[in-house]
Amino acid sequence: MRRPILNHTHRGELVYDPFLGSGTTLAACELTERVCNGLEIDPRYVDVILTRWQKLVGKQARLEGDGRTFEEIRAERTAPATADFVGAQKEAPEVRVKPPAGEPLDGFHTRQAVPDLHQP
Repeated sequence: MRRPILNHTHRGELVYDPFLGSGTTLAACELTERVCNGLEIDPRYVDVILTRWQKLVGKQARLEGDGRTFEEIRAERTAPATADFVGAQKEAPEVRVKPPAGEPLDGFHTRQAVPDLHQP
């Protein structure tokens, strides 16, 4: 990625990457003194990007809104589940579903309902 950036931009110019992935474009921009404007929607890739950037430049990434570091935010996200949440998982209701087409209709299958972990 470094070569195309050097061939098509000058120091201080903007390089746009709408799919940052693992952060290669951001790293190349840092090394060539360009400004990277990039997007990544997958939190796992954002973690990789920030980790790589911090190692490359020797700085800590901070959340613009409140100044928390990336490490503080990561610790909050990976904190152990609370007792209430664990209890909620154990008490999830059973859901009765019809068997898939082609299977005998000897009754209903029962499975545990799985809570949606992405909802607050």
